[in-house]
Amino acid sequence: MKNNDYMDKLKEMAEPTEEELAKEAEAAAKEEAEREAPYDTTDSILCKIKMRVKDMRHFLFKHNYSSISGWFGVVISVAALVMVYMGRDKYSEIETGILLFLGLLFTVIRPVQILFQARRQVKKQKMFQKPIDYYLCKEGIVIKQDEEYANVPWEGVMRLRITGKAVMIYTSPLLAFILPKDQMEDADAVVNLIREKTGK
Repeated sequence: MKNNDYMDKLKEMAEPTEEELAKEAEAAAKEEAEREAPYDTTDSILCKIKMRVKDMRHFLFKHNYSSISGWFGVVISVAALVMVYMGRDKYSEIETGILLFLGLLFTVIRPVQILFQARRQVKKQKMFQKPIDYYLCKEGIVIKQDEEYANVPWEGVMRLRITGKAVMIYTSPLLAFILPKDQMEDADAVVNLIREKTGK
Protein backbone atom coordinates (compact mmCIF):
# COMPACT_ATOMS: atom_id res chain seq x y z
CA MET A 1 0.00 0.00 0.00
CA LYS A 2 1.39 3.38 -0.98
CA ASN A 3 1.89 6.02 1.70
CA ASN A 4 -0.78 8.28 0.12
CA ASP A 5 -3.31 5.43 0.05
CA TYR A 6 -2.60 4.72 3.70
CA MET A 7 -3.21 8.37 4.65
CA ASP A 8 -6.46 8.42 2.66
CA LYS A 9 -7.69 5.30 4.48
CA LEU A 10 -6.88 6.91 7.86
CA LYS A 11 -8.79 10.05 6.90
CA GLU A 12 -11.81 7.96 5.88
CA MET A 13 -11.70 6.16 9.22
CA ALA A 14 -11.46 9.43 11.15
CA GLU A 15 -14.27 11.22 9.33
CA PRO A 16 -17.85 10.34 10.38
CA THR A 17 -19.96 8.64 7.72
CA GLU A 18 -23.25 10.08 6.48
CA GLU A 19 -25.06 7.42 8.48
CA GLU A 20 -23.24 8.42 11.68
CA LEU A 21 -23.98 12.09 11.03
CA ALA A 22 -27.66 11.27 10.45
CA LYS A 23 -27.80 9.32 13.73
CA GLU A 24 -26.21 12.21 15.63
CA ALA A 25 -28.69 14.68 14.11
CA GLU A 26 -31.60 12.38 14.98
CA ALA A 27 -30.39 12.03 18.58
CA ALA A 28 -30.00 15.82 18.91
CA ALA A 29 -33.51 16.39 17.51
CA LYS A 30 -34.96 13.81 19.91
CA GLU A 31 -33.21 15.41 22.87
CA GLU A 32 -34.54 18.84 21.86
CA ALA A 33 -38.07 17.45 21.46
CA GLU A 34 -37.93 15.79 24.89
CA ARG A 35 -36.81 18.99 26.56
CA GLU A 36 -39.61 20.22 28.76
CA ALA A 37 -41.36 23.23 27.30
CA PRO A 38 -41.68 26.28 29.55
CA TYR A 39 -44.82 26.46 31.63
CA ASP A 40 -47.69 28.52 30.27
CA THR A 41 -46.98 32.07 31.47
CA THR A 42 -50.42 33.46 30.57
CA ASP A 43 -51.71 35.59 33.47
CA SER A 44 -48.45 35.07 35.36
CA ILE A 45 -46.69 37.63 37.53
CA LEU A 46 -43.40 38.73 35.96
CA CYS A 47 -40.47 39.83 38.10
CA LYS A 48 -37.55 41.18 36.07
CA ILE A 49 -34.57 41.00 38.44
CA LYS A 50 -31.04 42.35 37.99
CA MET A 51 -28.87 40.90 40.73
CA ARG A 52 -26.80 43.52 42.56
CA VAL A 53 -24.03 43.17 45.10
CA LYS A 54 -26.27 44.58 47.85
CA ASP A 55 -28.96 41.97 47.08
CA MET A 56 -26.48 39.10 47.30
CA ARG A 57 -24.96 40.58 50.46
CA HIS A 58 -28.39 40.80 52.09
CA PHE A 59 -29.13 37.17 51.19
CA LEU A 60 -25.78 35.89 52.48
CA PHE A 61 -26.09 37.76 55.78
CA LYS A 62 -29.63 36.49 56.32
CA HIS A 63 -28.66 32.97 55.31
CA ASN A 64 -25.59 32.88 57.58
CA TYR A 65 -26.95 34.70 60.61
CA SER A 66 -30.59 33.59 60.73
CA SER A 67 -29.81 29.95 61.45
CA ILE A 68 -29.08 28.31 64.80
CA SER A 69 -25.45 27.71 63.80
CA GLY A 70 -25.09 31.38 62.84
CA TRP A 71 -26.40 32.59 66.19
CA PHE A 72 -24.31 29.98 68.00
CA GLY A 73 -21.20 31.39 66.32
CA VAL A 74 -22.11 34.92 67.40
CA VAL A 75 -22.69 33.73 71.01
CA ILE A 76 -19.27 32.04 71.02
CA SER A 77 -17.60 35.21 69.71
CA VAL A 78 -19.33 37.44 72.26
CA ALA A 79 -18.47 35.02 75.09
CA ALA A 80 -14.82 34.98 73.97
CA LEU A 81 -14.69 38.79 73.93
CA VAL A 82 -16.22 38.92 77.43
CA MET A 83 -13.62 36.40 78.63
CA VAL A 84 -10.83 38.54 77.16
CA TYR A 85 -12.15 41.61 78.92
CA MET A 86 -12.92 39.96 82.26
CA GLY A 87 -9.73 37.89 82.43
CA ARG A 88 -7.16 40.39 81.21
CA ASP A 89 -4.71 39.38 83.92
CA LYS A 90 -5.56 35.65 84.05
CA TYR A 91 -4.65 34.44 80.57
CA SER A 92 -1.31 34.12 78.83
CA GLU A 93 -0.67 36.00 75.60
CA ILE A 94 -1.37 32.87 73.54
CA GLU A 95 -4.66 32.21 75.35
CA THR A 96 -5.67 35.85 74.98
CA GLY A 97 -4.79 35.72 71.28
CA ILE A 98 -6.92 32.61 70.73
CA LEU A 99 -9.85 34.13 72.60
CA LEU A 100 -9.48 37.38 70.68
CA PHE A 101 -9.49 35.48 67.38
CA LEU A 102 -12.64 33.58 68.44
CA GLY A 103 -14.19 36.87 69.53
CA LEU A 104 -13.60 38.46 66.15
CA LEU A 105 -14.38 35.38 64.05
CA PHE A 106 -18.17 35.76 63.81
CA THR A 107 -18.44 39.45 64.67
CA VAL A 108 -15.85 40.92 62.28
CA ILE A 109 -13.99 38.33 60.18
CA ARG A 110 -17.02 36.41 58.85
CA PRO A 111 -19.03 39.57 58.00
CA VAL A 112 -16.05 40.95 56.05
CA GLN A 113 -15.75 37.61 54.22
CA ILE A 114 -19.45 37.84 53.31
CA LEU A 115 -18.96 41.33 51.86
CA PHE A 116 -16.20 40.09 49.56
CA GLN A 117 -18.06 36.86 48.75
CA ALA A 118 -21.17 38.80 47.64
CA ARG A 119 -19.12 41.06 45.37
CA ARG A 120 -17.19 38.12 43.91
CA GLN A 121 -20.33 36.06 43.18
CA VAL A 122 -22.17 38.89 41.44
CA LYS A 123 -19.18 40.06 39.42
CA LYS A 124 -18.00 36.60 38.32
CA GLN A 125 -21.28 34.75 37.71
CA LYS A 126 -22.18 35.19 34.06
CA MET A 127 -25.91 34.82 34.74
CA PHE A 128 -25.91 37.86 37.04
CA GLN A 129 -24.63 40.18 34.30
CA LYS A 130 -28.08 40.41 32.69
CA PRO A 131 -31.61 40.67 34.11
CA ILE A 132 -33.39 37.37 34.84
CA ASP A 133 -37.13 37.03 34.25
CA TYR A 134 -39.09 35.11 36.87
CA TYR A 135 -42.61 34.17 35.73
CA LEU A 136 -44.79 33.05 38.64
CA CYS A 137 -47.53 31.05 36.94
CA LYS A 138 -50.10 28.35 37.62
CA GLU A 139 -47.71 25.37 37.43
CA GLY A 140 -44.66 26.93 39.04
CA ILE A 141 -41.89 29.38 38.29
CA VAL A 142 -40.27 29.84 34.88
CA ILE A 143 -36.78 31.34 35.10
CA LYS A 144 -35.79 32.82 31.75
CA GLN A 145 -32.75 34.65 30.46
CA ASP A 146 -32.27 35.22 26.73
CA GLU A 147 -33.12 31.84 25.12
CA GLU A 148 -32.37 29.76 28.21
CA TYR A 149 -35.12 28.78 30.63
CA ALA A 150 -35.87 26.43 33.49
CA ASN A 151 -39.12 25.28 35.09
CA VAL A 152 -39.45 24.96 38.85
CA PRO A 153 -42.74 23.35 39.97
CA TRP A 154 -44.38 24.72 43.09
CA GLU A 155 -43.63 21.39 44.78
CA GLY A 156 -39.93 22.19 44.32
CA VAL A 157 -40.13 25.20 46.64
CA MET A 158 -38.76 24.12 50.03
CA ARG A 159 -39.05 27.34 51.95
CA LEU A 160 -40.10 30.95 51.64
CA ARG A 161 -38.30 33.69 53.55
CA ILE A 162 -39.53 37.27 53.48
CA THR A 163 -37.42 40.14 54.78
CA GLY A 164 -37.84 43.88 54.63
CA LYS A 165 -35.77 43.96 51.45
CA ALA A 166 -36.37 40.72 49.58
CA VAL A 167 -38.42 37.61 48.93
CA MET A 168 -36.21 34.50 49.01
CA ILE A 169 -37.57 31.33 47.42
CA TYR A 170 -35.52 28.32 48.54
CA THR A 171 -35.34 25.28 46.26
CA SER A 172 -32.72 23.57 48.45
CA PRO A 173 -31.24 24.21 51.91
CA LEU A 174 -28.52 26.37 50.30
CA LEU A 175 -30.00 27.75 47.07
CA ALA A 176 -32.67 30.39 46.69
CA PHE A 177 -34.09 32.74 44.10
CA ILE A 178 -33.62 36.28 45.42
CA LEU A 179 -36.33 38.75 44.46
CA PRO A 180 -35.50 42.24 45.79
CA LYS A 181 -38.67 44.09 46.74
CA ASP A 182 -37.50 47.35 45.15
CA GLN A 183 -37.41 45.58 41.75
CA MET A 184 -40.97 44.22 41.98
CA GLU A 185 -44.09 46.13 41.03
CA ASP A 186 -46.20 44.45 43.72
CA ALA A 187 -44.22 42.46 46.29
CA ASP A 188 -47.36 41.64 48.28
CA ALA A 189 -49.02 40.02 45.24
CA VAL A 190 -45.87 37.93 44.67
CA VAL A 191 -45.79 36.77 48.29
CA ASN A 192 -49.52 35.99 48.33
CA LEU A 193 -49.29 33.92 45.14
CA ILE A 194 -46.29 31.91 46.39
CA ARG A 195 -48.00 31.25 49.72
CA GLU A 196 -51.21 30.22 47.98
CA LYS A 197 -49.40 27.79 45.66
CA THR A 198 -46.92 26.33 48.15
CA GLY A 199 -48.65 26.65 51.52
CA LYS A 200 -45.39 28.08 52.95
